[in-house]
Amino acid sequence: DVDEALALATRIIVMSSRPGRIVKEFKTDFTYDIAGVNQESSRYTSEYMQIREEILNIINSQH
Repeated sequence: DVDEALALATRIIVMSSRPGRIVKEFKTDFTYDIAGVNQESSRYTSEYMQIREEILNIINSQH
């Protein structure tokens, strides 16, 4: 789940399906905002949405 990864991780690695190799690494910093007072507003920032879309595009292009 991409949203869960963005909420919990400070580093996300997207891998290809076969062979398993690193396609892209993302360093994120949404964990503290989402866990704190800014929960909902953090999920709708342009940076959050841009990273989310890029991750989903990479995943969807693998199929």
